Amino acid sequence: MTGEANRTPASPSGDYVIVRRQQTAEHKDIVVALLEGKNNLKIFIKEDGKCILRSRNKKRRNDFPDIVVGEDDELRIQGVAVGVYHKFGKADVEDENDDE
Repeated sequence: MTGEANRTPASPSGDYVIVRRQQTAEHKDIVVALLEGKNNLKIFIKEDGKCILRSRNKKRRNDFPDIVVGEDDELRIQGVAVGVYHKFGKADVEDENDDE
């Protein structure tokens, strides 16, 4: 996962999103949505009969406004996020053998 719109304290850039492949989504699901040829990882909002894709980064929502999906837009839900995989790097600790 990359990009400021997706960065949250729980999932910094570089984490891997685990996605269950499906073509439907429910209100407030985190989805992978194909819109205008671009994949988006967004919160799926269904409000007053409209579909809205919302940034996951609460602190920067002004920088990443909601995407209101129009009737003529081709939105394809590709899956729903079910988890995040975070790969740890090497620990920054001193080793007994570091003095040698």
